[in-house]
Amino acid sequence: MSAAGLILLLTLCSPWPDLAGAAECAYLKSNIKKERDLTKRRALFRQAVAHCPDDAGLHYSFGYGLERSRKYDEALEQYSLALALDPAMAKAYFNMGDIYKSREKYADAILSYQQGLQIEPENSRVRKNLTRTLEAAQNR
Repeated sequence: MSAAGLILLLTLCSPWPDLAGAAECAYLKSNIKKERDLTKRRALFRQAVAHCPDDAGLHYSFGYGLERSRKYDEALEQYSLALALDPAMAKAYFNMGDIYKSREKYADAILSYQQGLQIEPENSRVRKNLTRTLEAAQNR
């Protein structure tokens, strides 16, 4: 048995359930980072968010992978879950804005960009995207 597997086993048998859960989440995240096959990686993400539902970063990362695979509805769902857990996660708002903009849902994109910019006002890429989105909405 590997050292990581032994640590996981000992932690899972721990009388402190929070410690066991944290170790399992760390183990799942480690496996996700190592996996290069996108289908297997997505399955690991699904398992990880089921075991670690309170991990905003995990939901964000899963959403980002889904967005890159053009699974936009699922990505939006994961970004929303990330924001429910961490409302200060500007990058989730920004990525939601990008998805909405690509779907020509300009009002939603503008709102997402503005919410993210309230948290991270110095982000020049998003400021440019917001300006372009406002222009696109006006030309519609």
